[in-house]
Amino acid sequence: MKAKKIMSVLLAACLTLGLGACGSGTAGENTAGTVSEQSAQAEEAAESQAQGTAADISEEVTLRIYAVGNSGDIHQDEIYQRINEITKEKINAVIEVTMLSWGDYVTKLPAILASGEDYDLTYTSSWCYYKTEGPKGAFCELTEDMLKTYMPKTYVEYPQEAWEEAKLDGKIYMIPCVGNEFESHGYIIRGDLRKKYGVNEIKTLDDLEAYFAAIKENEPGMTPIKGTANEGLNTAAVVFPADYVLTYAITTDGLVTPYDSPAELNDRAYMEEVQDFYRRTKGWYDNGYIANDILSSKTTSEDYFKAGQSGLLFTNINNASDKRKAILQDNPDWELEYVDFEGDSMVEKTAYISNGMAVGRNSKNPERALMFMELCYQDEELYDLINYGLEGVTYIQNEDGTIGTPEVNNMQEIQMDNLGMGIRNIKFAKVREDEWDVIVAKKKEYETKCYTSPLNGITFNMDEVNAELAAINNIFIQYERPLMWGIVDDTDAKLEELMKMYDDAGMQKVLELANKQIAEQIGK
Repeated sequence: MKAKKIMSVLLAACLTLGLGACGSGTAGENTAGTVSEQSAQAEEAAESQAQGTAADISEEVTLRIYAVGNSGDIHQDEIYQRINEITKEKINAVIEVTMLSWGDYVTKLPAILASGEDYDLTYTSSWCYYKTEGPKGAFCELTEDMLKTYMPKTYVEYPQEAWEEAKLDGKIYMIPCVGNEFESHGYIIRGDLRKKYGVNEIKTLDDLEAYFAAIKENEPGMTPIKGTANEGLNTAAVVFPADYVLTYAITTDGLVTPYDSPAELNDRAYMEEVQDFYRRTKGWYDNGYIANDILSSKTTSEDYFKAGQSGLLFTNINNASDKRKAILQDNPDWELEYVDFEGDSMVEKTAYISNGMAVGRNSKNPERALMFMELCYQDEELYDLINYGLEGVTYIQNEDGTIGTPEVNNMQEIQMDNLGMGIRNIKFAKVREDEWDVIVAKKKEYETKCYTSPLNGITFNMDEVNAELAAINNIFIQYERPLMWGIVDDTDAKLEELMKMYDDAGMQKVLELANKQIAEQIGK
C-alpha cells in the first residue's frame, strides 16, 4: 500500500501534454520549442517527399482495407465517395473497406491474417492480434526508411515512444494511434429507477446489488443483467479497481499483473478478489439478477438496455458519452448514471498500440497504403470524414470549435463505419459539445492518477506453449465463464476444479514463460 501511495504521487504529474503520453517524460520535454522543432523537421521531411522520394502514383490503385466494428448506415456511401475524391486527387488511390462485425472478427480476422490474402491495410491492436500474429509474419515490416519516405510528417510528429511501443522484436509492424483515452470500464444504469425505488447512489458492489434487487422486484419486464457472456462484468468490478493490468497478448481472455509488479503475471481466476466476486455472482444468478441465456445470447447489454429490458449496460469510459446520447434520443425521460469502482486505484492510460493499422504482408501497394495513412493524419478534411463523417449531415461544427449532432429522427441513420477506430490522432481530435459532464470530470480525475502499462512494450513469444494456451482457452469458455456468471451449483467446488484443470492444462508453464520474458525485457 505504501508503494502504491508513492506511485500515486509520482504519477499525478504524468499528464498528457501535446502529443506525449502519461509517463513519457518530464513536462520540460514537451515544450513549445520542441513542438516547433518537430514541426520544422516534419515540413522538411514533407518537402523531401515532394521532391521525388515517394512512390510513383501515376497508376490508380484500390486499397483494400479491413476494419473491425459495425457497418455504417444510410450516409456511408456518401462519406466514402468524398473520401475517395480526396485520395484520388492526392495519391491517386481509392479505398474499399470491409467491415468485420463485433460478432465475427474473433474468428474471421485471424483467418484473413493467416490466409496470405493481398489486402493492403487492416485494423489491429494489442487486444486484436497484433502481438500474437505480428511476430508470425502477418504484417509488412515498416522500416524507418519506409516511414520517413511515405509518412514523413507523421513519423516526425509522433512521440518516439509510440513507435517504440509498436516494435515487436525490434521491428515495427503497425501505425499506432496517438490519443487521450483510459483503460477504465464501468456500467450505465437507470438513475431514475434507482431513485424511484430508494436505492443509495451506487459506490459499492453492495449498492449495485440493492439496485438489482429493486429492478427484479419492481420492473417485471426487465432483468438486471442481460447481455452476452463476453461482456466485462468482472473486469469493471474487480480487476481494474484492484490495480491490475490486463494483457491480451497471450490468451484471448487475458492475464493480469499488478501495475507496479509486471513480472507477477497470473490468471484472473487465481485472484482472491475475482474468486470472491464469482461467489457473489452465484447469488445474483440464483436471485434472477442475471439472465438465464447469458452464456448463449448474441444480443449485447446495450441493445437490451435501449429496449428497456436490462437494468445495466457494460461500457468503457471512452465511449460512454456516445452510448448515453444514443439511448436518450429514444428515451429522453430516462436519467442515466455512470458507475465505476475505480475508487482510489490507479488508472491505465490507453496504450498507443491499443488501436492502429497494419499493412498486409502480401499487399501489392504498401507504399500507397502508407501514403494513405500519412494523408489521414495530415489532411484534416479526410481525418474528419473518417472519424466524424459529413459536416451538416452526421455532425455539425459549432462556432466555439466543438462539434455537435444534427437533429435526426433516428441516431442509427448517422452511424458510420468503424474505420476511424484505427485512425486516431489527437492533433485533429474534436471535442463534442454534448460529452457527458460526468465523464469529463472522471477523465480529469484520471489524469491525476494515470500510469502507462509496463506491458505495453513487451513482446511475448509463446510458441512453445501453443498447445497449453489452446487448452486453457477452451477451459475458460467451457468452465470459467459459467463461474463468472454464477451458473454453477457449488462455486467453491467448481473453483477448486477449475484451478486443477488450469494447472493440468499447463497454466503454470505458461505463466513461468511469460513472466520470464517480462523480466528479461523490462528496462531494455
